[in-house]
Amino acid sequence: MDIIIDGYNKSLHKKDNQIIIKEKDDILDSINANKISSILIIGKGHITFDALTLISKNNIKLLSFDYFGRLNYILESPDWRNVKLKKYQYQLSENSKGIKIAKE
Repeated sequence: MDIIIDGYNKSLHKKDNQIIIKEKDDILDSINANKISSILIIGKGHITFDALTLISKNNIKLLSFDYFGRLNYILESPDWRNVKLKKYQYQLSENSKGIKIAKE
């Protein structure tokens, strides 16, 4: 499920395993984090650190756009498999086995 948050004075919070969407002090929605694949933010507001952690742990992509639809940023959880692969490739590049593989 993709969530779109549009407007100003909106905020994202965490409660248990849910992302809570608020406008000022009013709760607009609460969604179980494991049902969310991405959150698109258009406008201005804020996100709590707890909500960012929950978003990260559930591999939810967070995108922010300005009023004109230009992308401000994308936040994604790191894919540790790629980090391990790159580290292994770097280690191989420093010995003869890596050179042999590269030549093949």
